[in-house]
This record gives sequence, structure tokens and C-alpha cells, in this order.
Amino acid sequence: MDNLSMAMLQAIPDLATSINSSLDDLDGWNCCIHCRKEIKRMNLELLGKPFRPLPTCKCVVEIEREKQQAQEREERKRRLKAAYSKSIMNDDLVNARLTNFTIRPGTEVAFEESRKYLKTWAERKLGLLMFGPPGNGKSHLLRGIEYELDAAGYATLFLDWPQLTVLAKDTLNKGSKVSLTDIIKSACEVDFLVLDEIGAGALTEFEFKDILFPIVNGRQGKKTGWTTNLDLNRLGNWFLQDRNGKFLDQDGRLLDRILGGCEIVENKGTSKRREDALRRLQG
Repeated sequence: MDNLSMAMLQAIPDLATSINSSLDDLDGWNCCIHCRKEIKRMNLELLGKPFRPLPTCKCVVEIEREKQQAQEREERKRRLKAAYSKSIMNDDLVNARLTNFTIRPGTEVAFEESRKYLKTWAERKLGLLMFGPPGNGKSHLLRGIEYELDAAGYATLFLDWPQLTVLAKDTLNKGSKVSLTDIIKSACEVDFLVLDEIGAGALTEFEFKDILFPIVNGRQGKKTGWTTNLDLNRLGNWFLQDRNGKFLDQDGRLLDRILGGCEIVENKGTSKRREDALRRLQG
């Protein structure tokens, strides 16, 4: 046997010792098959014998949580589709997107705030209330946010307030396949709800107590978008009493809940609809 072979044979015991030592250091460690991170077994005792269970990796818990959330969203969407079988949105808003919004003087801040709100929606704690003159794009911007969230898999709903009141009243008719409870519950459950044109017309006691109040109350802690042509003082007066002068929200509790749960943005732009009409008139 040559000197090289003899040296290799002599090194085998040292190599074995080194390997065994390394294995001892790694004893009790396992690798997660999902994220490949190391997981150390627990050192416990069961009935007087060593018990070394392998804890569930944090990534598995997160995967299951996301899976459950996705299932819950799909269930909310199913209930939503059943309650709102037809769109409660003006036809001219169906294709409204942030990407096709026309930025005009006075709308710059509202557009930028809408874009930032969508980008940071998951981290946001508050909803978004946008007010300003009619026709300047408030509904377009909120619809753009709602559309992108819906496309991302969230359960969302865009409701035109005047149309919602008609739908709610229709549920009281005999033969209605949808109940008022279905309408309110679905509006409360979605991840993001937009109530468009709040402040339009005059409130009735039924609209306040049976539609608006249950929705606002049921969505506490959830993000809601609002649009209104009224400034905050006029909006407070809209909530104050019904069309017959009967007090509805004399202490301002409902408005306080809405304002307390929203970022508030003023859209100072003028009416694009009016400007477009003038251009048509001028040829």
C-alpha cells in the first residue's frame, strides 16, 4: 500500500468523528418544505418519555390564514351577488377608472389622494369621503378605487344612494326575492363599500333608520367610501331632519361616526359635464 492510501485510511476515523459531531449539532432541526427555513423540534416529556414534536412553521399558518380569507371573500361575493342582482351604479361610471380620469384644474389633489389611497389601501384604517361641486369627478375617482380592489379579489360594492333607496323600498313588496336584511347585511360585509351621492334629495325617516343608520353602524371598523356635493356643514343639516322637518340625527351622532372613520378630501374642480355641454353648444 502506498503512502497516499495509508494516509487516507488513517484520516477516516477523524472524518467520521467530524461528521458525527456536525450531525449532533443539527439534531432536532428540520426544514420547512414551503419556505425552506429551519424549524427546531420542541423538547418535551410525555408519560415520562422524551417527546420532540415539530412545531408548525409560521409560513404554514400564514398560508392557511390567507386561504381562509379568500374563502370568506368568495362567500361574501356570493351573498353580494344574490342581494344585488343588478348594478346599483350609474351607467356612465361602469368604465370609470383612475387610469382614464381627466385631471383638470382643481382636481389634482383629489386625484393624487385617490391614487395614494388605492396604493396603500391594505395599510389604511380609515375610509375616504370626497366632497365638492357636482360633476367634477368624485364618483369617477371612488369608482376607480372600487374597481381596482374588486379586480384584486376583494369583495366590493358601489352603491348610488338614490338607487339604493329605491331598491330597499322594493324589498318590502310582496313577492320580492330579496329582503331588506339581505341588502343591509351585504353592504355591511364587503371589504370596501362606496356610497355615492350622499346628500341627494331629502331623507325620510325610513331611509335614515332602516337603511343608512344600519349600514353605517354595521360597517364600524371597515373602510367605506363616500361622495357628496354638500360641504360638511350642509351634510350635517341633511342628516339633521327629514323632509317634513322631523329630527333624525339631532345630536349629529351618525355624521360623527362617518367623519371619524374617514380621510376627508375636497375636490375643487368645476363640473366637467357642464364644460363638455358648453363645448358642444359652441360647436
